[in-house]
Amino acid sequence: MLKNAIKNVDHFISPSRFTLKKHQEMGFQQPIAHMPYFLPLSEEQSFEGENNGNEMPTKPYFLFVGRLEKIKGVQNLLPIFKNYSHAELLIAGDGEYGDALRKMARGNDNVRFLGRISHRELRKLYKHAIAVIVPSICYEVFGIIIIESFSMKTPVIVNNLGALPDVVEESGGGIIYNNTDELINAMNTLRTQPDIRKRLSENGYAAYRKYWTEENCLKIYFALISKIAEQKNIKLTKR
Repeated sequence: MLKNAIKNVDHFISPSRFTLKKHQEMGFQQPIAHMPYFLPLSEEQSFEGENNGNEMPTKPYFLFVGRLEKIKGVQNLLPIFKNYSHAELLIAGDGEYGDALRKMARGNDNVRFLGRISHRELRKLYKHAIAVIVPSICYEVFGIIIIESFSMKTPVIVNNLGALPDVVEESGGGIIYNNTDELINAMNTLRTQPDIRKRLSENGYAAYRKYWTEENCLKIYFALISKIAEQKNIKLTKR
């Protein structure tokens, strides 16, 4: 049924080059194009000029954002912050693995669970974090958290797995790690070397504006529609 159904699809789209490549490696032969995710322009505009005077953490912190599931890898961060006195780990989000993670972190004053918070408050946390850590231990389709962080001019530290490294390599907006030692080194670098952090922040924001805005992705989308229409001899009309 699947094989018959896909013949009726003009074109498939993939939010990351990693996902596109994996489908092709596994024998998927239908037309497929890379079309990245984006952040709605309304989200960025709603934050511009906002009074950010609300109470924020006084101690330097790294930030994790996402569902609290085992595949997201937060459990691998907890032992690090048990002995890392230079900064806190703030965890924004909740999920089925949340209770287990809270139990693991019991007695660790360097880890704080924030639960689910509003997007407006989350953007403030992005803005003031040393970096956002993305420790996923699964194949992510795309790192939407990464471009959210870039939009607030905050660099990222990502595990070298799935689509996450592609986004960092394309943007130059973060550091990729392969093991615990490399993760700690990345944390120390961004915490103690403001020039490096600033450079990565600017790289990430520039890439976000270039690749992952609503305007850019709609251009790609409509260009693909025009290409398909031309191939099928369909005349498009503007409205």
